[in-house]
Amino acid sequence: MSILDEYYEESELAALLKKSKRTVGDRYTKLLRNPLPFLKLGNRKLFHKETTRAWLRSLERKANPGRAAGRRGRGQ
Repeated sequence: MSILDEYYEESELAALLKKSKRTVGDRYTKLLRNPLPFLKLGNRKLFHKETTRAWLRSLERKANPGRAAGRRGRGQ
């Protein structure tokens, strides 16, 4: 077991999310309002597995029942 077993490699995370390595490495870590934390080790970006899961959970959105009801009522 390695100390790095708790981390995703950039390419591994990209494959899991079905996104390009560039999207994960640039967009998710730099351009978002709530960027994905990472560890820079030399020229490698590593993503802690539990931190990444927590980050994904933080992106979840709740449905707005008032908005959905308003849309249904328009066509009637």
